[in-house]
Amino acid sequence: MALVLDLFDRFSLGWAFWALSETNAGPRLVDENGIAAASLTHIMTRIFPPSYTADDVAFIYNSTRFQLNASANLRGRIDVSVPTGFQSVVLRYINCDVTEDDDQHSITIDIHSSRTAYFYLDPPEIISRLQKLAESEFDRALQTLDELRGTVFHSSLGREYHREMQDVVDSMQGNLTAKHYEFVLDKLDRVEQLKTLALQEEEDYARTELFVSSVRQDMLDSQGHLGKWQLFLLTQAYENLDQGNYTSAVEWARQAKDLPRESVPQADPTLAGVLSTASLVLLGMVAIPTIFRASRCRESKND
Repeated sequence: MALVLDLFDRFSLGWAFWALSETNAGPRLVDENGIAAASLTHIMTRIFPPSYTADDVAFIYNSTRFQLNASANLRGRIDVSVPTGFQSVVLRYINCDVTEDDDQHSITIDIHSSRTAYFYLDPPEIISRLQKLAESEFDRALQTLDELRGTVFHSSLGREYHREMQDVVDSMQGNLTAKHYEFVLDKLDRVEQLKTLALQEEEDYARTELFVSSVRQDMLDSQGHLGKWQLFLLTQAYENLDQGNYTSAVEWARQAKDLPRESVPQADPTLAGVLSTASLVLLGMVAIPTIFRASRCRESKND
């Protein structure tokens, strides 16, 4: 019966129970002295909103705790009926205002936020259990973040993953302080996933940077300089490396590697020679800062 009533709440269905004597439909509601059966009283005495708009409000009561969510931009009031047996429940709410009636039998929720409103009524033991779970998950998330302390991320995407990790952990800490325990739970998986993504991204970056740099160094060792097309292709490779396009970076470097080796250029006093030399200088001005950054990143990683 408890399961059925929970389902009625979940799907916004009303219900009534009227069996006054033992039937095949269920036990008696009251005994021969008119006293309600304790087991049925516990199941049927429920916290619920007497009226609400189903499209904008969702609530759950599972014989232990009551939770109500109101969609963003909803305006108005929602009354929640709280029977006498629930006077010891702990009230918590987010993004809404709450007024308790003097008789403690109902609570009025004022919805006026542009964000989803959350309302909770829990027994003290449930609050204690939620707090311990939230603290445990936060501690593990903080430990996961600390495991990356001192790690230098050369990949831009790796740095983004690391920053997101920090943001999630900061959010968990803020909600833990505000006793919004539900917003702390189930965040640990995301923190661990971001750690894996950040480390994988850094590994991909290091492998690609090593290949591009080895191609550049091989050219310098074999011919003593970089030709203008080699320089152009390597510049493209380093730019794609900085952007996290590792496949493209490798492809640009391979094209540079496959070019015929060029001899050391001789001085050309003609106008064409001057223009050619000027073009090479301009390409060098573009490529050298990129190569320098990559070299610094590699040295920093080795340190």
